[in-house]
Amino acid sequence: MTYIEERNRLKEIVIESFESLIDMIRKFLKKKGEETNGINIDSLLNKLCLYIDSFQVSKINGLRVFVKHVKRGFTPTKNDTEGFVKQVEELIEIFEPSKLEKIKRIVYIIQKITDNIIKYSYEDWANDYSKDMVEIARRIQRVIEYMANLGDLDGIFTYYSNLVKDINRSKIGRLLEEKNKNEFKKEFSKIKEIYFMN
Repeated sequence: MTYIEERNRLKEIVIESFESLIDMIRKFLKKKGEETNGINIDSLLNKLCLYIDSFQVSKINGLRVFVKHVKRGFTPTKNDTEGFVKQVEELIEIFEPSKLEKIKRIVYIIQKITDNIIKYSYEDWANDYSKDMVEIARRIQRVIEYMANLGDLDGIFTYYSNLVKDINRSKIGRLLEEKNKNEFKKEFSKIKEIYFMN
């Protein structure tokens, strides 16, 4: 391959990988009920801000600027191209997560919930149940960590679904509900959405 052919190939890789990311964003927004046909990238990214972290949107904007330079004649190095493709692949995980990415996201949510349960156990209203609250939170953390290490996404979802039902029937669940602190119930729709993402 000649030097010019190699340069052109690197440019094509950058442009094609960015276009695949934009296609993925369009599909993601369509699933959310948003109109994406015929709208420019600025409008697309503005709509995207409603659904994902603004930091991720700014990363996409950064990649977009790089692509503009490439289209205007800048030739990326092989390292530039590999780094660009890696960033695109990481961003695609947001819109089409792998099993491991789903596990990571769900575990993160559950970890936040259980950390908050432990924090609530120190509040005055929880004095009578503080030991039980900490024990439950720690047990949930151990079970979820074990299942995550096994890569058992279905097991994690089933466990959490049953946990929500059990917590709601327990004294601690009723106490959390009374204090508007039942995050198990509040976060269930988010976990369900991640689990069923295609």
